[in-house]
Amino acid sequence: MESTKPEWYSSVSIRICHPNLDPSELSMLLNATPEIAQKPGESRVPYGDCRSAGYWCLQHRIDAPDRPDIAISWAEEFIEIRKPAFRQFTTEKYYVDVYVAVFSNVLALGFNMPPTPTITELGIHLGFEFFSA
Repeated sequence: MESTKPEWYSSVSIRICHPNLDPSELSMLLNATPEIAQKPGESRVPYGDCRSAGYWCLQHRIDAPDRPDIAISWAEEFIEIRKPAFRQFTTEKYYVDVYVAVFSNVLALGFNMPPTPTITELGIHLGFEFFSA
């Protein structure tokens, strides 16, 4: 049986880094298992003068027919449920961002940007990258 690739999919990542980040403590605090968890000295993620900050990255994939706005809404909900922890991260100058990657095999793919009040309130960066076949 021939497998077919979806016409598009989206991947959203919630990424956190800091020179003193302990990935195990962060995972317990957020009650989530990241795809990438690196202690300071293990990563290639810079933070200020630190060339190898601790890094924690949780990913969530959404396949067609769902559009990227569903992935963004998932990240907003994840952060909103854990808002006190994320407020602490941003207050303590942890770098936190939400990164959305859209992979598309079709010429045009549009979507509406959903509201992200928690991400916006906490000053969390929201980035996008689009890839086509």
